Amino acid sequence: NSIQEETFIFKVYNSLGDLMYQSTNPTALRCCVNPPVCSESGGWNGKHYLTNKALPADAYVYEMYYKEEKGWKHKEIGTITLVR
Repeated sequence: NSIQEETFIFKVYNSLGDLMYQSTNPTALRCCVNPPVCSESGGWNGKHYLTNKALPADAYVYEMYYKEEKGWKHKEIGTITLVR
């Protein structure tokens, strides 16, 4: 809510710290709730952002930065488990 879209960045790294994915569009990261009817257009698809090759099942680290409309800055770091 109330994200200043121009301040948003989302990055995914592998265990070696190599960048696997990045997005500056918060609406492109909409994930689905019901996988059988999900669109391929939402969220990270588990592929490398430059080569478009499927990445192996593993734990990946994400970083997300953004600023709210009121000026509060947010930084979130966590893990994503990719299952194939």
